This record gives sequence, structure tokens and C-alpha cells, in this order.
Amino acid sequence: MLAVLHTVLLHRSTGKFHYKKEGTYSIGTVGTQDVDCDFIDFAYVRVSSEELDRALRKAVGDTLPPPGAHWDTLVAKAAQIIVVLVLCVAVAFGVLFLGCNLLLQAESMAAPPARDHRPPHGDEGMTEGV
Repeated sequence: MLAVLHTVLLHRSTGKFHYKKEGTYSIGTVGTQDVDCDFIDFAYVRVSSEELDRALRKAVGDTLPPPGAHWDTLVAKAAQIIVVLVLCVAVAFGVLFLGCNLLLQAESMAAPPARDHRPPHGDEGMTEGV
């Protein structure tokens, strides 16, 4: 959870602007720091602000189970998240395919009807007499 929040905040943050006097200013960059996750092979980048990190850890810590929580609880929560993600992907593909289907139907309705190049039914095999 921290990885998602830190990444969003990093991409939403701007550089440091210091206005000193009229017409003079300096521009700096936001410091970044690579963080490795403990329990999975994953790393993310965050703003190198300890105050921001403490605030996020406190906010996320209130919603997550304590460190000694049962593994079953964590697996159940992960399964719920996976089910929701799968359903979201299924809905997204459903909307995509519905849109494609409607687009194809609209194109077929807008296209002029194809002309029949066959001879009329009564003239098949008949030739004019000599």
C-alpha cells in the first residue's frame, strides 16, 4: 500500500521553487529514494522526506492488520483484492468488446447496400433466338 501511495505522491509533486526578490528565483528538484520491499521482490521510488514517510506509515498502519496477525487473514484480504482486480479487468474488456461491436454495427448500417450483379431470375440460360 505504501508503494502505491508513495509513487502517486512522487508523480504529483513539483520541484522546489524559491523566490528571493523581484525577478530572482532558484529551481531545485525533489529528492528521491529507492525502497526495497521486505516480503516480495519489488522496489519503488519515493520522495526522500522522512516526515511524509512517517505520515503515510501512520495512515496506512491504521488500516492494516498488526504485524503478528494470522496469515489466513492476510491471504483472505489478498484474495479479495485479486478477485476485485479480475472483475475490473473483465468489466473493462466487456466494455471494450461492447464498444467494438456497436462500432461495427454502426458501420454496417451506414454503408450502402451491396448491389446484386447476378442477372434477373427469368433470364438465366435464355438466349435470344436467331
